[in-house]
Amino acid sequence: MIINNEFKPYQAFFIGTNQHSLMFSLEPTISIALFKYNEFVKKLDIKVRMSEVSSLPPIGTLLFIDEIKGSELKGYQADFSDGWNWDFNNYVEQFEQLYQLKNVGNYQILQRSQDMDNFIAHAKFNGRLLKLLRSKLDLTQVEIGEIIGLTRQRVQQIEANNKEVSQDMVDRLITVIPSLTDKVTIQLDWVSFNFPELTGAEIINNVLRIKSDLFIERTTSQNFYTREYAYAGEKSIYVQDFAPEHVSDSGDNADVSKKGATLFLTGVGTRLFEKALLEQGLTWQKFFNRMYQYRGHATRLDVAVNDTSGLLKMNELVDAVREGRFWTKTRHYAVHGSEEFGWTLDFGTSPFVIRMYDKAKEQEQKGKDTNIVTRVELELHGDKATDVIQEWLNNDNLVGITFDILYTYLHFVDEPINDELLKKARDRRTYVESLKPIAAWALLVSLGEKMKFTTEAKEQSIESIESWISKYVAPSLKIIQETGRWQNLLDTIREIDLSDDKKKLIQAVNTENMSIDSTKIPVIY
Repeated sequence: MIINNEFKPYQAFFIGTNQHSLMFSLEPTISIALFKYNEFVKKLDIKVRMSEVSSLPPIGTLLFIDEIKGSELKGYQADFSDGWNWDFNNYVEQFEQLYQLKNVGNYQILQRSQDMDNFIAHAKFNGRLLKLLRSKLDLTQVEIGEIIGLTRQRVQQIEANNKEVSQDMVDRLITVIPSLTDKVTIQLDWVSFNFPELTGAEIINNVLRIKSDLFIERTTSQNFYTREYAYAGEKSIYVQDFAPEHVSDSGDNADVSKKGATLFLTGVGTRLFEKALLEQGLTWQKFFNRMYQYRGHATRLDVAVNDTSGLLKMNELVDAVREGRFWTKTRHYAVHGSEEFGWTLDFGTSPFVIRMYDKAKEQEQKGKDTNIVTRVELELHGDKATDVIQEWLNNDNLVGITFDILYTYLHFVDEPINDELLKKARDRRTYVESLKPIAAWALLVSLGEKMKFTTEAKEQSIESIESWISKYVAPSLKIIQETGRWQNLLDTIREIDLSDDKKKLIQAVNTENMSIDSTKIPVIY
């Protein structure tokens, strides 16, 4: 069969329905098991069109599937081989029988899980969070009731019964207290794409559409490549590929070029490239579509949540981890750093990591300034990166996706977790959610979808060089000036022969537009 345009020697067997299918739908969801040479590979939940599939077969039936498309985040869709017909009456009858089950929640053939969220869950703003927010803002029930248009008695009822707060009320809160959301922003912080059919030069000219003379070409051995193109001579926007190899066969000399290259936009690189996006009249979504047009595929995507208000306290989160007052879907976590130099928390390993750290202290160690106090990052590799990008392209809501992922995978609580109760719980996240949360984290993930995705286009600069000179070299320069040796220093500076990297940096700083002329943009073939 074909899975996402790639042939796989798999056989698919029907292993039941799941809870998503227990509704009348022309595209019910079923569970299938994929086998390769009689060895189990994995289980998938797929939507099937009623026009293509026979009525629900016995468990273990071989299914004749031609193609499967989709992802874990969005779900999968299957196309079945010709010759399968849907018995509509049989489908309705079986659906009605399932619907009559007293405990529909237990009708799960595989794993018998009651968790309806096979993919990503969504945080809701409820009475408990409203009370936490009141406490944080030092507001009475009367005062917050006036903001959201409720009486004190109604606010008291919502808090006491942990009722869900409507989105209209949340919107009123944010309108009156904009600092709840405008102090937290979301940005892309790393993008890398592989292009199996392009060279580095083709990526620069056709995909990035940045002036090629602003890149320096040099050798590399990183990532098994042999050549690198670096914008302004720095590793912020760079492309790695294979340099031509000179071969001799039967006396015929030739240069052989191997196709395949990878584009890297680092944290600094994403800000620089956002200037190119402005010049080209593009959004990030349009640029991703362009990369897909050139048959690129994501190898890494980092999404950063920037807290400029100090809502998240790293000391508080580190204490929670050390005391076991947290829950995560991942098995691996680590604490790095110190209070003096800044903490870092990692949850998970590649291809999916949640990382949070003291951004202000990190930049301070580098001699740089930033208005970001704490940063939370999603680091996604391979299929995980692709899933998020595709969901973003389909729904135009990267902010919501980001906070839904954080809510699904990580919880911090303000009271001890009972390990025995956690082990016995059918749904561990539900148990953890019943505990008192750490207010800052709970408010962040519940109000997250109201926050903004931002871009911050920056020009290539020598700011870091100027900062280093001001901090470490300027005192020595002052001594030279005061002792009458300044002219000698200027003569020395004039005689310095800069490296190619530094020359390229100067060229990039002095270039007004980094993008190529739009009239010279090549047509995608």
